[in-house]
Amino acid sequence: MEGAPENRALLADMDMMAGLLRPFCDAGVPILWRPFHEGDGNWFWWGKQGAETVKGLWRLMYHRYTDLHGLNNLIWVWNSPVPACYPGDDTVDIISRDMYPPAHQHTAQTEKLEELKKITSQPKITLIGEIGTIPSVEALAEEKAQWVSYMTWCGGFALTEDHTTNEELCAMYHHPWAVTKDRLPVLY
Repeated sequence: MEGAPENRALLADMDMMAGLLRPFCDAGVPILWRPFHEGDGNWFWWGKQGAETVKGLWRLMYHRYTDLHGLNNLIWVWNSPVPACYPGDDTVDIISRDMYPPAHQHTAQTEKLEELKKITSQPKITLIGEIGTIPSVEALAEEKAQWVSYMTWCGGFALTEDHTTNEELCAMYHHPWAVTKDRLPVLY
């Protein structure tokens, strides 16, 4: 509710974060910005009240950051495959979802990709926001799955072979389609 202590605290937090983002904007550094991730779930406070609440929070932050604070370096990444939660193409640059497939079941996640793409009729870049067991690079190439990137979640997903073997990880990093830090051009 506007004017309530909780609302004032939320806006103050947003403004504080905008201040932390300002130097990056001033330096022309783009940032993939993925707020309110997994907004379709009830395990985070922003998803507990349903689709209209998470869409409203997204749009509030979007307008506050772009219109009030002028942060034009943020690339807005929506993170949910649920159409009812989607805040709209006018505020979303990239769509993504989180997935935790069973250990050692490496696929292209093509079915999950197609489900995600249904939240909008507009062509959008697609990411795997978080994943436990990494995709199969061979399956990605064979199926031409249009995931642009993925981020392995922390702990046992990234530091052990409980979900992904070192062999599978090396195959991913050494594939010709993989872009790793050492393959990026030096821009300075």
